[in-house]
Amino acid sequence: GEKRHTELKLRVVEHNVRVCSQLVSRVPLRRLADLIGLPEGETEECICRMVTTKQVWAKMDRISGLVVFTKPGDKT
Repeated sequence: GEKRHTELKLRVVEHNVRVCSQLVSRVPLRRLADLIGLPEGETEECICRMVTTKQVWAKMDRISGLVVFTKPGDKT
């Protein structure tokens, strides 16, 4: 019941992050949080987890609040 619902929500959020990473090269964390429907803190945790497990490549600049999905040297 509840565990499956939580797991499904996590998978949907991860899917949405992967889609966003393919569509944009840079996005403010606040905007990304709005797009995937999570608070900024949870969005940051989700991205960190996905980077650690190599589901996406991302770099976060906390000072400017930007998430960059483009690897250095990649052409956009």
